[in-house]
Amino acid sequence: MSTDQNPRTAVVLTGVGRYADPWHDFAGTSAEIVKRLGELGLSATISGTDEATFSFDDVSLLVVDAGGGSTPAPDLAEGHAREAVLGFARAGRPVLATHAASNTFFETPEWAEVLGGRWVPGISMHPPLDTTVVRVTGADHPIAAGLGDFEVTDERYSYLETAPDVTVLVTHTHDEQDHPLVWAREHGDARVVYDAFGHDPRAYAQAGRIELLRREVDWLLRRTG
Repeated sequence: MSTDQNPRTAVVLTGVGRYADPWHDFAGTSAEIVKRLGELGLSATISGTDEATFSFDDVSLLVVDAGGGSTPAPDLAEGHAREAVLGFARAGRPVLATHAASNTFFETPEWAEVLGGRWVPGISMHPPLDTTVVRVTGADHPIAAGLGDFEVTDERYSYLETAPDVTVLVTHTHDEQDHPLVWAREHGDARVVYDAFGHDPRAYAQAGRIELLRREVDWLLRRTG
């Protein structure tokens, strides 16, 4: 277990209402993330994206486990999670976005600017969920250094849009083309990781994915690198 001398807290922002969709069990995956964060020394809680007010002032790490942002919907109320999340990143604080979060807050380009990429409706896709070995790249980055290729049972997002300044850490091959699944970047003073794994809870039970999450958290909290 990774620990440090200062108590750390995390909020897992789970998709409900506007940022839920029919394809993902966000309650299940968010619960698994909380469990894994606890093993890494963080006291983590879950907050739904439909809550009226948000305060992340005392939060060490924000995890966004939501989706559905490109679905047409009425304008959101002032003070919604979207602004709180963007404000957290603007303040230079660490953000981990998982799986469908590449499509969350789709109505504002600032979210893609924070993540360094996005799901593009009509272009991005994934082959059927299966079991395969994904490739670890970016060996010079602390998250990837010494981490070998590993097996996942998950959706493998393809044709995501990525910014030129991201460091791609994990890829897969689809249609004879390499596609990024995990990347890291520094957005202003904020460290950000996008991790496309986590379609359902079983994804968080696999050894390679657990080790990857540990490394992501350590880097985001500046325990490494």
